[in-house]
Amino acid sequence: MGSATLLPTPSATGRGSAIRYRFRFSFAPPDDLVEAGYTIINTSWQPLYVVTRRPAPVGQWPVEHIFGWNMYRWEHFQSRRPAYEPIELPAGSPVLGAQVCSWENPQEVVIPFVRDRLAAMSERIWNP
Repeated sequence: MGSATLLPTPSATGRGSAIRYRFRFSFAPPDDLVEAGYTIINTSWQPLYVVTRRPAPVGQWPVEHIFGWNMYRWEHFQSRRPAYEPIELPAGSPVLGAQVCSWENPQEVVIPFVRDRLAAMSERIWNP
């Protein structure tokens, strides 16, 4: 749970290529995945998740927080998670981009939250 592999990894199989994104990366932090030869997508809990049923700011990170973030940075709000102390990979690391994630939300509630956050995230990915 919490990860997806789209294609086999060259470092593990010697063929093809891989893209990994992890929603929970306690067992495989992004720096370990890059070191293992994976290309990754940033799905950092903070500030990219939108979960309106949690008390703010968790899952409702301000747009200003996203403008201070970059696609090489992973953050988490729980102290027991590796990215509680942010993990930041060097610019140029094999990070394809990022995605805003949303769950537990009815569409009429989530669309206003996602609209502003997607614009901010896109700005940070396209103009690091």
